[in-house]
Amino acid sequence: MDALYRRFFRPGDLVFDIGAHVGDRVASFRRLGAKVVAVEPQPAFASTIEFFYARDRGVVVERKAVGRHAGEVRLMVNTDNPTVTTASSAFVHAAKDAPGWQGQNWDTTIRVPMTTLDALIDVHGVPAFIKIDVEGFEEEVLMGLTQPVAALSNV
Repeated sequence: MDALYRRFFRPGDLVFDIGAHVGDRVASFRRLGAKVVAVEPQPAFASTIEFFYARDRGVVVERKAVGRHAGEVRLMVNTDNPTVTTASSAFVHAAKDAPGWQGQNWDTTIRVPMTTLDALIDVHGVPAFIKIDVEGFEEEVLMGLTQPVAALSNV
């Protein structure tokens, strides 16, 4: 992971991790010397990141989803496989009959606050790199960005 990401930013640069899950990318970004804004709307995952980085001033956790507008959004949660929680109905529909996705069930929903990339930039500054992993909601995330950034990735 470090080998992949080190080409996108330098030590001391700001990185946004959109859809931070439990912070595996956060760990890589910190090993590489980045300051990280980890954005994770799922309460249990955000709590995990906060637990591991509670004493690390180089990590800020935002308990939010990211989209084209600030407000609130409904997350569809697959409680058996919460890694694939999504705000995208199209993602859930496409996964229904896709090979390898049989048996996936988005069986509950939660409402979470939503912000935009522009709003995150207003608060934290312009990142050198943005990682986006939001299960089919990537276009919505990018619609909330009206300024250029140096690099983006969805891995």
